[in-house]
Amino acid sequence: MARDYEMGEWLEFAAGVDYLSADVEAIRDDFTKQVAELAESSLGVEVDDEDELAYLTFQSAVGAGVGLWEGREDWHEKFEDIAMAHHVSDLAVDLEMYAQEWAKPDQERLSQEAVIDDDYSVFFDGKHLGDYDSQDAARAAINKEMKRTSYFPNIFYINERGNIDLLDSKGNITQSWV
Repeated sequence: MARDYEMGEWLEFAAGVDYLSADVEAIRDDFTKQVAELAESSLGVEVDDEDELAYLTFQSAVGAGVGLWEGREDWHEKFEDIAMAHHVSDLAVDLEMYAQEWAKPDQERLSQEAVIDDDYSVFFDGKHLGDYDSQDAARAAINKEMKRTSYFPNIFYINERGNIDLLDSKGNITQSWV
Protein backbone atom coordinates (compact mmCIF):
# COMPACT_ATOMS: atom_id res chain seq x y z
CA MET A 1 0.00 0.00 0.00
CA ALA A 2 1.58 3.30 -1.09
CA ARG A 3 1.60 6.12 1.41
CA ASP A 4 -0.10 9.38 0.48
CA TYR A 5 2.02 12.37 1.43
CA GLU A 6 0.72 15.84 2.24
CA MET A 7 2.60 18.71 0.57
CA GLY A 8 4.01 19.69 3.97
CA GLU A 9 5.64 16.25 4.07
CA TRP A 10 7.86 17.00 1.07
CA LEU A 11 11.03 15.93 2.87
CA GLU A 12 9.59 12.57 3.88
CA PHE A 13 8.61 11.99 0.24
CA ALA A 14 11.92 13.21 -1.20
CA ALA A 15 14.09 11.30 1.28
CA GLY A 16 11.98 8.15 0.98
CA VAL A 17 11.01 7.91 4.64
CA ASP A 18 7.62 7.58 6.28
CA TYR A 19 8.40 9.34 9.51
CA LEU A 20 10.50 12.23 10.85
CA SER A 21 11.36 13.04 14.43
CA ALA A 22 10.15 16.35 15.83
CA ASP A 23 13.74 17.67 15.58
CA VAL A 24 13.95 16.98 11.86
CA GLU A 25 10.43 18.33 11.28
CA ALA A 26 11.61 21.59 12.85
CA ILE A 27 14.70 21.63 10.60
CA ARG A 28 12.50 20.92 7.56
CA ASP A 29 10.16 23.75 8.50
CA ASP A 30 13.11 26.12 9.03
CA PHE A 31 14.54 25.15 5.62
CA THR A 32 11.13 25.82 4.06
CA LYS A 33 10.98 29.26 5.65
CA GLN A 34 14.59 30.13 4.69
CA VAL A 35 14.06 29.17 1.06
CA ALA A 36 10.89 31.28 0.82
CA GLU A 37 12.62 34.27 2.44
CA LEU A 38 15.58 33.92 0.04
CA ALA A 39 13.25 33.84 -2.98
CA GLU A 40 11.33 36.86 -1.78
CA SER A 41 14.44 38.90 -0.90
CA SER A 42 16.54 37.98 -3.94
CA LEU A 43 13.89 38.00 -6.67
CA GLY A 44 11.15 40.08 -5.11
CA VAL A 45 8.56 37.39 -5.77
CA GLU A 46 5.73 36.49 -3.47
CA VAL A 47 5.89 32.78 -2.68
CA ASP A 48 2.40 31.30 -2.78
CA ASP A 49 3.37 27.78 -1.68
CA GLU A 50 6.43 27.61 0.56
CA ASP A 51 6.33 23.80 0.75
CA GLU A 52 6.34 23.45 -3.03
CA LEU A 53 9.28 25.85 -3.37
CA ALA A 54 11.18 24.04 -0.61
CA TYR A 55 10.57 20.71 -2.34
CA LEU A 56 11.71 22.04 -5.72
CA THR A 57 14.80 23.63 -4.20
CA PHE A 58 15.64 20.53 -2.16
CA GLN A 59 15.32 18.21 -5.17
CA SER A 60 17.47 20.50 -7.29
CA ALA A 61 20.07 20.83 -4.52
CA VAL A 62 20.48 17.09 -4.05
CA GLY A 63 20.80 16.56 -7.79
CA ALA A 64 17.33 15.24 -8.56
CA GLY A 65 16.50 18.27 -10.69
CA VAL A 66 13.10 19.82 -11.19
CA GLY A 67 13.28 20.94 -14.81
CA LEU A 68 10.21 18.97 -15.81
CA TRP A 69 8.04 20.12 -12.92
CA GLU A 70 4.65 20.97 -14.46
CA GLY A 71 3.81 23.90 -12.24
CA ARG A 72 7.27 25.41 -12.42
CA GLU A 73 7.22 29.16 -12.75
CA ASP A 74 9.67 31.16 -14.88
CA TRP A 75 11.59 32.41 -11.85
CA HIS A 76 12.22 28.90 -10.41
CA GLU A 77 15.18 28.25 -12.73
CA LYS A 78 16.80 31.58 -11.86
CA PHE A 79 16.15 30.89 -8.19
CA GLU A 80 17.98 27.54 -8.42
CA ASP A 81 21.19 29.42 -9.28
CA ILE A 82 20.67 31.91 -6.46
CA ALA A 83 19.93 29.12 -3.98
CA MET A 84 23.10 27.25 -4.96
CA ALA A 85 25.14 30.44 -4.53
CA HIS A 86 23.75 30.68 -1.00
CA HIS A 87 24.89 27.10 -0.23
CA VAL A 88 21.35 25.77 -0.07
CA SER A 89 22.68 22.54 -1.57
CA ASP A 90 24.83 21.98 1.54
CA LEU A 91 21.79 22.53 3.73
CA ALA A 92 19.70 20.21 1.57
CA VAL A 93 22.23 17.38 1.70
CA ASP A 94 22.50 17.78 5.48
CA LEU A 95 18.73 17.80 5.71
CA GLU A 96 18.44 14.60 3.68
CA MET A 97 20.99 12.89 5.96
CA TYR A 98 19.14 14.07 9.08
CA ALA A 99 15.84 12.86 7.66
CA GLN A 100 17.17 9.37 7.04
CA GLU A 101 19.07 9.20 10.32
CA TRP A 102 16.21 10.52 12.44
CA ALA A 103 13.61 8.42 10.67
CA LYS A 104 14.42 5.58 13.05
CA PRO A 105 11.08 4.02 13.89
CA ASP A 106 9.91 4.43 17.46
CA GLN A 107 7.86 1.94 19.47
CA GLU A 108 4.56 3.48 18.40
CA ARG A 109 5.42 3.17 14.72
CA LEU A 110 6.76 -0.37 15.12
CA SER A 111 3.47 -1.41 16.73
CA GLN A 112 1.76 -0.62 13.39
CA GLU A 113 4.26 -2.49 11.20
CA ALA A 114 5.54 -6.05 10.77
CA VAL A 115 8.46 -6.79 13.11
CA ILE A 116 10.80 -9.76 13.34
CA ASP A 117 12.95 -9.87 16.44
CA ASP A 118 16.29 -11.63 16.93
CA ASP A 119 14.53 -14.83 18.07
CA TYR A 120 12.34 -14.76 14.91
CA SER A 121 9.20 -13.87 16.83
CA VAL A 122 6.86 -11.97 14.53
CA PHE A 123 4.55 -9.11 15.41
CA PHE A 124 2.10 -7.85 12.83
CA ASP A 125 0.21 -4.61 13.43
CA GLY A 126 0.82 -4.93 17.16
CA LYS A 127 -0.26 -8.57 17.45
CA HIS A 128 2.00 -11.56 18.04
CA LEU A 129 1.83 -13.70 14.91
CA GLY A 130 4.08 -16.53 16.06
CA ASP A 131 7.64 -17.77 16.63
CA TYR A 132 9.65 -19.18 13.73
CA ASP A 133 12.90 -21.04 13.10
CA SER A 134 14.39 -18.59 10.59
CA GLN A 135 13.98 -15.15 9.14
CA ASP A 136 12.76 -16.73 5.89
CA ALA A 137 9.97 -18.55 7.73
CA ALA A 138 9.12 -15.37 9.64
CA ARG A 139 8.89 -13.34 6.40
CA ALA A 140 6.75 -16.05 4.81
CA ALA A 141 4.33 -15.77 7.73
CA ILE A 142 4.25 -11.99 7.33
CA ASN A 143 3.59 -12.27 3.58
CA LYS A 144 0.76 -14.72 4.23
CA GLU A 145 -0.76 -12.34 6.81
CA MET A 146 -0.41 -9.41 4.40
CA LYS A 147 -2.37 -11.29 1.77
CA ARG A 148 -4.99 -12.40 4.30
CA THR A 149 -5.57 -8.92 5.74
CA SER A 150 -4.81 -6.83 2.62
CA TYR A 151 -2.59 -4.71 4.89
CA PHE A 152 0.99 -4.27 3.68
CA PRO A 153 3.13 -2.68 6.37
CA ASN A 154 6.88 -2.20 6.31
CA ILE A 155 8.92 -5.17 7.57
CA PHE A 156 11.50 -4.47 10.25
CA TYR A 157 14.11 -6.76 11.80
CA ILE A 158 15.40 -5.90 15.27
CA ASN A 159 18.64 -7.67 16.19
CA GLU A 160 19.89 -8.66 19.65
CA ARG A 161 21.60 -5.26 20.07
CA GLY A 162 18.45 -3.34 19.26
CA ASN A 163 19.56 -2.20 15.81
CA ILE A 164 16.66 -1.89 13.39
CA ASP A 165 16.75 -2.89 9.72
CA LEU A 166 14.03 -2.12 7.19
CA LEU A 167 13.67 -5.15 4.92
CA ASP A 168 12.24 -5.58 1.47
CA SER A 169 9.98 -8.56 0.75
CA LYS A 170 13.03 -10.73 -0.04
CA GLY A 171 14.80 -9.92 3.23
CA ASN A 172 17.31 -7.47 1.79
CA ILE A 173 18.15 -4.57 4.08
CA THR A 174 17.04 -1.30 2.52
CA GLN A 175 17.80 0.96 5.49
CA SER A 176 19.39 0.51 8.92
CA TRP A 177 19.41 2.38 12.21
CA VAL A 178 21.89 1.74 15.00
